[in-house]
Amino acid sequence: MGHSHCRFDECSVPDQQMGSRDLTDGTWVWPEGLAHYVEAHEVSLPEAFVEHSVRQAGSGLPERSVDPSRELDGSAWLEWCARQTMAPRPDPDAASSDDLASLVERVQTSVFGVRFEPRFGRWRVSFEGSREALDFLPEWSLERIESYVMLRRQVPHNDLLSAKEAQRLCDASCEPRSMLTRLSTALRPWTGSHPIIRQNEPAGLPGSASDAGDGSHWQVRCGSQSGWRPAEDELGLRYWLRAFATEGGSFLDARERRHRRLIAAA
Repeated sequence: MGHSHCRFDECSVPDQQMGSRDLTDGTWVWPEGLAHYVEAHEVSLPEAFVEHSVRQAGSGLPERSVDPSRELDGSAWLEWCARQTMAPRPDPDAASSDDLASLVERVQTSVFGVRFEPRFGRWRVSFEGSREALDFLPEWSLERIESYVMLRRQVPHNDLLSAKEAQRLCDASCEPRSMLTRLSTALRPWTGSHPIIRQNEPAGLPGSASDAGDGSHWQVRCGSQSGWRPAEDELGLRYWLRAFATEGGSFLDARERRHRRLIAAA
């Protein structure tokens, strides 16, 4: 494992002094080189972390490790980082509060919600029903923020489309297929570039998922690629199809490739 490095551009501290580990007292987790930022660059630490450290300083802390089954909350560090650093330059077509309010209303479900608040020259994003409870985003365009949210969106089981419903939507949204193409697909249902969605795995197809028969997953095939994917509602599938139309390539990872392209351009 390599060593970290100081994020201050003009700092010449050797990387070895910045360490290569995360440290913990069982409650907080911090990088091994955190002391350097405080001593050399006068970086202020989160108040809750300082108060906790002062309380524990005289108690003779035993060496402890984090329970791997315990979910860590990084929200305090995210708030601290956003407060300490300069906000990225906004996109020329940065989303407005009204744009985001409309997005929030459109993507919310009974098990997922998202809220945007302006903070430190960024958007403070908080989720409901998601393990990623808090994040900070630059003032991106609506297209970039929508991509970020859609990859984290959760849909209740009762709202998921069946494979037949999903296939009808795919057929209606994708380019019309000729009679010859339809006949070829009927004879060889897992060929061609048109997305094919099934609820149950055809016999002999590799990549099966034994627990996917409850309707929560689809068997998706596009061209020579296939795999199980979480089922979507109509909004989620329409977004997936839109990503496929703009990105091309494989349908299976079209959303992820679109997101990587959008973020790389930020």
